[in-house]
Amino acid sequence: MSTFLRTTYLTVVGVFVLFSAIGNADLPPLQESLINPQSSTTPAPTKPREEPPVSLPPLGPRKLLPLMSKPFGMPGVVGYQNNQWQGTDYLGFLSPDISINVEVVAGANTPHITDTAPLETIVSQAFAKGSLIPRAEVKEGPPLPFLHLLLFVYPCTPGRYVIFGAARLFEQVQVIRPNFTPAGYWQAITWENQDVVLAEGGQIDAQLKAIVEKLATAFVQRYRAYNLIQGATPPNVEIPAYPQAK
Repeated sequence: MSTFLRTTYLTVVGVFVLFSAIGNADLPPLQESLINPQSSTTPAPTKPREEPPVSLPPLGPRKLLPLMSKPFGMPGVVGYQNNQWQGTDYLGFLSPDISINVEVVAGANTPHITDTAPLETIVSQAFAKGSLIPRAEVKEGPPLPFLHLLLFVYPCTPGRYVIFGAARLFEQVQVIRPNFTPAGYWQAITWENQDVVLAEGGQIDAQLKAIVEKLATAFVQRYRAYNLIQGATPPNVEIPAYPQAK
């Protein structure tokens, strides 16, 4: 036998013996997870990373829209209700410390009223009935809020006079005007009520006092209606009508 054939024979025999040995060997069984992947052991869930607590800013005052029952042209809070813009005389959360001021403007040929102290006393008495204090408590800035009663006395016919009175609440407000910031403070009328009467010449003093009492009482009752013992009333509470002059 030639050398080439001998080498080929020995190679074939060696390969056969090798495969025979492998076939008779005790091989470890295949893993079950490779045969049936669904039977594999579910890995333990990883514990989520605990995030540090988030510090949230404190909640601010809840925004309320009071019941709109006044014309849009009235001072104070306005809102869109009943498919239109309307106003309200909302006095909720107003400080009970409110300064007062009474001013009388008389026309020509009209008795001038220079002493307004009796009229301011009437306002103070009305405030006392409603547990209001007739002076604003401020540490800096103007004495706000304050209730200003402005009275006009003008003759209409000989011996008869028209007396017009307006009670106006002034408060410090923020006004947005681009490119302008005042060095002082903004004040604006946030509540107003008016009345007008016709008086004889000898009734001017009595009618002035009657108008002042009516307007001051209306303001106090409005304040009390919107500010109950535990705070301001809910926004959609009906408020009674203004009192009639006595």
